[in-house]
Amino acid sequence: GRAHGQYRLELAAREAPGGLVAALAGVAGLTLPKDLGAWRLDAKAAGPFAALILQARLDAGLLRAQADGELDLESRSSPGLKISADLPAMALTPEGSAPLAWGRIGVRADLNGPWLAPQGQARIELEGLSLGEYRGERLWATARGDASGLIVAGEIQGLRTP
Repeated sequence: GRAHGQYRLELAAREAPGGLVAALAGVAGLTLPKDLGAWRLDAKAAGPFAALILQARLDAGLLRAQADGELDLESRSSPGLKISADLPAMALTPEGSAPLAWGRIGVRADLNGPWLAPQGQARIELEGLSLGEYRGERLWATARGDASGLIVAGEIQGLRTP
């Protein structure tokens, strides 16, 4: 809703196992882990158009993701936005393709600035990654950027190929 230049949005969505998301994944040829069948999304945004405070959470089994920060919808930027996600061990089996599996994925990002040229830092960590016969024990990558450029670093440990 909107009142006196203030906006407020609240969203709560839930689904039991075997619902629409699982059905759409099946149509795409994916088999989701059973504990991801039930999920819950809660999101809130409140404030003026130029300083909207965002809080969002997604829980699906052991998967957790969240975003918290401030959005400036007028300038399409963010003075500060923190994003994180933790995905537990999972295997996806697209029909006709090699299975994709991992032991854990973690993502953290702290961003600000224009949406099309954000500044800040991000890190992703993958453990126990496999795609068919390809294996990686651990992969991590970091990115740090500002108006002067982007620096990316990463490492793969225990890479095995057929």
